Amino acid sequence: MKNLLGGGKKTSLANLDLSSMRRAVQTMNMYEKDQKVQKDVPESYEETAAVDMRRKRLLYDARLYSPIDMVLRVDKLTQTVLLPLLRHPVTWIVSLVYSASAIGARYGGLQYGDLERDTFDGTNSMVTFMVVFYVGYCYSRFGSMFQDLEQVMRGVINCSAVARGSFRSKRALYDLWRYLNLLHVTAYCGVTTTYSKQNLLDHFAHHYALLIYPEVEKKLFSIDIDNHGALAANTCMVWALEVVQERFDRGDFSAPMHKEMTETITAIGTGLARLYAQEYQVLPYIYTHLVSISCTIFLVGNAFLKGLYFEPDASLTFGLALPLASIVRPKPAPMRSTRACACTVVVTTLIGYPAR
Repeated sequence: MKNLLGGGKKTSLANLDLSSMRRAVQTMNMYEKDQKVQKDVPESYEETAAVDMRRKRLLYDARLYSPIDMVLRVDKLTQTVLLPLLRHPVTWIVSLVYSASAIGARYGGLQYGDLERDTFDGTNSMVTFMVVFYVGYCYSRFGSMFQDLEQVMRGVINCSAVARGSFRSKRALYDLWRYLNLLHVTAYCGVTTTYSKQNLLDHFAHHYALLIYPEVEKKLFSIDIDNHGALAANTCMVWALEVVQERFDRGDFSAPMHKEMTETITAIGTGLARLYAQEYQVLPYIYTHLVSISCTIFLVGNAFLKGLYFEPDASLTFGLALPLASIVRPKPAPMRSTRACACTVVVTTLIGYPAR
C-alpha cells in the first residue's frame, strides 16, 4: 500500500525510470525539431508555392532541352548540381592538394622517383563501382517513392470519383473529399521537413475549407502534425472510412462497391506507409561513410599524384592543365530524404475535387 501511495524504494526506482524516459522523449523531440530547422525550408505557404513554381520551371527546361543542347547553355548552370559541387569542401581540399603537389614538383624537387605513374590506376574501377552502386541505389529509391506517390494521388482521385457517382448525400460526399485531402496533406507534413503545418496545412485547409467542423479541427490539431504526421494521416483515414461505412449502411451502393472503396482508401494508407518506411529505412550509415571516405581518399591521392606531372621541364598544357582535368570525377551526392526524392510534387491544388 505504501508503494502504491508513492512511498518506498520501488516507487523511487519507478520514478527514476519514468524521469529517464521523459528525458529521452524530450531529447528526441528536440532532435526532431532541430531537424526541421533548415535554411532552405519555406516558412510560409507563399514560399512553398514559390518553390513549386521553381520546380515547374525546372521540369519545363528538363523536357525542353536535350543533354547535347545543354552544353552551350552556360546560363543554366545555376540550375544544376555543378555549383553546389564547386562549393563543397572536398572540392577545395582536392584543389589545394593538387596545387601543393604541382608546386612541389615544379619548384621543390618532388618527384615520382622509381614509382610508375600508373601504379594506382587500378583503383579507378573500384571507386567507379562504388559510385555507380550508390547513385543507382539513390535513383531506384527515388523511383519507388514516386510510384508510391502516384498510387496515393490516384487513389484519392478514384475514391472521390466513385463517391461522386454513388453518394446520395452531398454533405457526405464533401466530407469524404475533405478527409482524403487532409489525409494526403498531413502525411506530407510529417514525412518530410520541406512541408509543415505552418507552410502548407494551415493555409491549405483554410483556403479550401477542409476544416469546417470545430470538433474535427480540434482533434486534428491536438496532434503534433510536423513530428507525428503518420498519426494525423491515419486519423483522417479512419474518418474517411467511417463516411464510406455510413453511406453503405444507408444503402447508397452495393457491397462490391463498398469493398472497392474501402480497399482504395486503405491502399492510400499503404502507399503512405511505404513512403514513411523509405524515409527512415535508408542506406546503412556505415556504408554511407564507406562510400564517401573511399571516394574522398581516392580523389585526394589522385590529385597528389597528378600534381607530380608538373615537373620543371613540363609544359603548362600537358603538365598542369590536362592532369587537372583528369582529376575531375563525380563525387556521390549525399542521400536526400523524402524532401528531395519523394515530395517533389507540392500539394497546392485539391485532389479529386467533386463536381458541384
